[in-house]
Amino acid sequence: MGLEIYLRCLVSQGVFESERIFTLETSGKVYSAIVDKSDVVYKGELKSGQGIEGKVRVYVVKEEKDKILVQFPRDTINGWRAWIPKELFVY
Repeated sequence: MGLEIYLRCLVSQGVFESERIFTLETSGKVYSAIVDKSDVVYKGELKSGQGIEGKVRVYVVKEEKDKILVQFPRDTINGWRAWIPKELFVY
């Protein structure tokens, strides 16, 4: 697996205490998946049905000048990997 970095997203409570849902939209596609709570970072209290700003851990597969191909911790509705603009990353 490649380098781990964090990507800005919305974080919501999952069905179980150990689950979180991350959601992000870029280039007209929505990426969302249920992940382990250790895969996301956020501040504040999660409320049912509401997302808060946070970040999700992703893995770098390939990097180009203005975008990075990442692999998400779990499969999303639009696949395991996506090209994401660099401005959405938290370094």
